[in-house]
Amino acid sequence: MAINKEVIKLYWHLGNQIIEKQNWGSKLIETLSHDLQNAFPETSGFSVRNLHRMRQFAARFSDISILPQTVAQLPWGHTSLLIHKVKDNKELIWYAEQTIEQGWTRLTLEQQVKNGLFQRQAINETKSSNFLTRLPNPQSKLAHEILKQPYNFDFLGLHDDAHEREIEHASIEHITKFLLELGKGFAFVGRQVPIGLEESGYFVNRVQNSLINGAGH
Repeated sequence: MAINKEVIKLYWHLGNQIIEKQNWGSKLIETLSHDLQNAFPETSGFSVRNLHRMRQFAARFSDISILPQTVAQLPWGHTSLLIHKVKDNKELIWYAEQTIEQGWTRLTLEQQVKNGLFQRQAINETKSSNFLTRLPNPQSKLAHEILKQPYNFDFLGLHDDAHEREIEHASIEHITKFLLELGKGFAFVGRQVPIGLEESGYFVNRVQNSLINGAGH
């Protein structure tokens, strides 16, 4: 994170210099890119595209002294992606915080932005906020925790109004493929697990995988 912070400072400085000297002509960034790559041949990151991103970065955060800590700690690849893909600063900072907290790779971050995780999270937090004021502890916190993390089932290839049973069948298929990919030592235990309460029987929508010594089923 310390190295990331220094790189971010350097790139902000370059971006700010480009902004200050942009009246030097339309070829400023191309010339600067050429000169920097010649001066530091062992260093990557001075392409024309990357210098444009540095300029965008410095323009977005005009004062580096108040740059959010989370943004300053990200690798430049993550920051560059956010600058390019996310236009709202509040949303950008939220993704930066989640990246550090969850340990997202650049590819994962890109997928989360593409899938609109921020918007889905905001909607779910709005829905679940009433639980904190309407329900007593610990039920209120439990309800809030259950609903605050949105789920994205796009990979199942289902339509928007898919029924629960369709989601279950598609999920089971993917889980089975995943366990088969893992190979020996894992097993698919069951689905619709039956439980008995007094004289009534119920089926729990539950999928488990357990470590089975020597099992390859």
